[in-house]
Amino acid sequence: MNKQEIAENWAPEVRFDSKEEYFCSSVFYYLEHVSLKWDQVGPDKTIYEAGKMNKNNIKKTLINCCEKKGVWPFQKKILSGDIHQGGDNKCTNFYLKNKNDTVKKGQDPERHSVPCYANFVEKNNSIEIQYWLFYPSNHKVAETHESDWEHVTVKLDKSGQQITEMYFSQHLGGGWINKEDIEFSEDGHPLVFCAKGTHASYHSASPSSLIDSADGKGKIWHTSKMVKIVGTKKHPTEGNEWLQYNGAWGRHFNIKHTGIPGPAYQKRWAAQ
Repeated sequence: MNKQEIAENWAPEVRFDSKEEYFCSSVFYYLEHVSLKWDQVGPDKTIYEAGKMNKNNIKKTLINCCEKKGVWPFQKKILSGDIHQGGDNKCTNFYLKNKNDTVKKGQDPERHSVPCYANFVEKNNSIEIQYWLFYPSNHKVAETHESDWEHVTVKLDKSGQQITEMYFSQHLGGGWINKEDIEFSEDGHPLVFCAKGTHASYHSASPSSLIDSADGKGKIWHTSKMVKIVGTKKHPTEGNEWLQYNGAWGRHFNIKHTGIPGPAYQKRWAAQ
């Protein structure tokens, strides 16, 4: 099998909580509805109004624009514990702003073809595939942060035929689960039980968590139907140039100088 076939073969089946209201979406569904802002002293500057960015002009608008602007004179740790930094290890002032409540709800995965984004990493004796899952809002009681990037990692043998373990991300951490403890769908895809509102990923329903509910009885997202291998930060695959955007995808509690960085700018991004 080639990379695409392997990535599709092991793509997770995401099962939402029965009371979930905030679902996944494609990157471009989100980008087409948000504005690009520049964080500065005083009122923030709008670089692009909502509706100006799309998959046909993303490099011209989002990427090239961000490369030309200045940076903060200091590094700022965001609430997730990751450094919001660009490829030159400098923090940017850019962030995306969504004011559309419908967009915050995401796309119904049973009615829309919602992609997951795969980071395919070949190592000496194994293959690791990170499946990055995008949600327009993290919403437990109130919106704790705008946009939400979650991921799970499937570790395979060198042939890509056998799974050995799987990483499930949760809030500020997560953990590896042995193959014997992973649940699979009838067609062989590993199951991910997605927590209501926070979208933390668990290997079983009803996790032993004080803050999360993930009963797995809600809608089902078959990510294998649309897996996009994104490439690397320096060399994204065609159509995935958004990976180079080094600004925030939203803010925490609408606080200045905070936000969620994209996959390639998170500590959890697998080395290439």
